[in-house]
Amino acid sequence: LKAVESQVEQLRGLVRGQVGVAAVESVAGELLPTVITQFQVEHPNVRFNVRIGAPEELVSALTEDRVDLILTHHPPPRKHVAIAAIAHQALCALMVADHPLAKRSELHLRDCLAYPLALGDTTLAGRALIEQVLAQASFDLDPRLVSDSVETMTAFARMNRGVCFQFRSPGKVIIPPGDMIALPLIDPPLLQARLFLATRRGRVLPIAAASFVELLKMAMA
Repeated sequence: LKAVESQVEQLRGLVRGQVGVAAVESVAGELLPTVITQFQVEHPNVRFNVRIGAPEELVSALTEDRVDLILTHHPPPRKHVAIAAIAHQALCALMVADHPLAKRSELHLRDCLAYPLALGDTTLAGRALIEQVLAQASFDLDPRLVSDSVETMTAFARMNRGVCFQFRSPGKVIIPPGDMIALPLIDPPLLQARLFLATRRGRVLPIAAASFVELLKMAMA
C-alpha cells in the first residue's frame, strides 16, 4: 500500500513517503546526512528512517524489508542483495591538525604506535582490516580505548592528541570544523576498502527510495 501511495503521489508531482536506510557508522556523520539534505531540498515531504548497525545486522534488515537500502563496508551476499554502487574508500588515521604526524601526506599503521590509540571493536569493518595488517606484521596495537562509536573515538583522539581510525575518501583532508585531519593509511589491505550501496534483489523500491538510491550513486561516484 505504501508503494502504491508513493507512486500516486509521484504522479501528482508530490513525492511523499518514507525511506528506510541502514548503514555503517562511518557514513553517519557526513555522506548520509549530506545526501539526505540534498534530496529533501527537492522532495521536502519525504521522511527518512536511518539506523546504524554492524554489517550482519544491515543485511538482515535489508533482506527482511525493514529498510530499503544499506551502506556497508563488507561485500554483501549476492544471492539476496543487488549492488547498486561501489565507492573506493581508505581507512584513515584521524588526529588534531597540529599533531606531529599531521604534516605527512600518508601513513603506515606502525607510525601511529607512539601515540594514544582509539580502536574500533570487532563489530566495525575497520577493525577487521586492521587485524589483517597485524596478522602479517611484527608489531601489535595497545589501544587505550576500544569502542563501537566513531564519535567517542574521535573525541578521545582530539582530547588526548592521539589517533583513531575512520573510513574516508582517499586523500589527505581536513575534517570539519577544521580542528582535525585525516591521513590515509597505505598498508595494502587498508587502501583497498570499499563502500557498498545495496538493495534487496528482486524488490521494486517505492519511488522515493529509488530516487534516493540514484542520488546516492551520484554522490559515491
